Amino acid sequence: MGGLDLARGSVSDAHEFIEVTSDTMTLRDLGSRLEAAFHAPAAAGMDAVLRIQVGDEHITFRVAHGTLSVLDDPLHAPDATFHFADLATASALFSGTEDAFEAFMNERFRADGYLMWAFTLIAMFRSRSLPVTPVE
Repeated sequence: MGGLDLARGSVSDAHEFIEVTSDTMTLRDLGSRLEAAFHAPAAAGMDAVLRIQVGDEHITFRVAHGTLSVLDDPLHAPDATFHFADLATASALFSGTEDAFEAFMNERFRADGYLMWAFTLIAMFRSRSLPVTPVE
């Protein structure tokens, strides 16, 4: 899987991964759908290696220079790891069909590393699961 250019994708593309049910989805499927839904402006200025962990499986990607690249064999330790109880929770949070704060409070979502990137992570895929963050 390669990187995505800033101009690629549309708002309707951002939520296509909702269509995959948790019965048929794999972590690799989720990674592909996140790549397609990547919203580069939400990751402006970010240069980080992020990991999505579901049980014993994980997918790692780098966000840098307006692109998202899934790393098949990451050489770097992640700057932040986002743990999800299951694929259904991860998909629901990224699609915006589940509330991130509720998932966190019910121990279905947590983060290790730079916690504030949890907000950026979800915004990078245009999720509606977080309230709009005020701008100073």
